[in-house]
Amino acid sequence: MKLSCLLVLASLIGVAGCGVGPNPSCLPKSYLNINVLAATLDHAAAPPGNQEQLIVTEGETFYSPNGMICATPTSLAIVYPIWTNPQPQEISISSANNSTNGLAVCTAATNGPVTLTGTVQGLGQGAGDIPVATLTITTQLTCK
Repeated sequence: MKLSCLLVLASLIGVAGCGVGPNPSCLPKSYLNINVLAATLDHAAAPPGNQEQLIVTEGETFYSPNGMICATPTSLAIVYPIWTNPQPQEISISSANNSTNGLAVCTAATNGPVTLTGTVQGLGQGAGDIPVATLTITTQLTCK
């Protein structure tokens, strides 16, 4: 009896192992997340009241053009975007390739929300970590 149970178990493990590898029909697609979508800061306040630390993470999901189900990874990595800022006199933001990236400081009042845009070379489809797509994300800061 024990031998037959082991044989059945071994055959089930073998069957379950079939097709577990990555689906060749699934294509990777990178995306970005940001921790702050909008914030209002007081430019006259002492730090940290006049600043916001923006943190951007990149993830990768898989999609299938033919509708097949694809696995979705859950891991995210912190990335350091290049920030563009239409009002550098009122808001300074770091694009350094370290933990200061995304530190936005209000130095003067703005006339409303200012859209800051972060740009990252996405991993997308390619061998290893070869960047193949440019990804952008935005946030809005208002300095009072």
